[in-house]
Amino acid sequence: MRHHGMSPFGGTSLDSWLRNEGISTIIPVGVSVNEAVFGLCIEAANLGYRVVLPTDAIAGYPRQYAEDVVRHSLSLMCNLTDTASVVAHWG
Repeated sequence: MRHHGMSPFGGTSLDSWLRNEGISTIIPVGVSVNEAVFGLCIEAANLGYRVVLPTDAIAGYPRQYAEDVVRHSLSLMCNLTDTASVVAHWG
């Protein structure tokens, strides 16, 4: 059984694969801001990736807590945006 922990980088070759593909920007989406999204953002930032976080494509529970995590923590390590801006830039 493979265990990733709080980030898809732990115990995997994801970092090597992304670097070999020339990828330097990560765009996390999904749930939960409380755990998986938060862990991914921290680890990606620690590894030197640019993290672009579309805040309308993530969720957490309770909602107010997730909003506070984005505002007070993730905003310090991520570029906050929305999905329309991501699509306009990369789509």
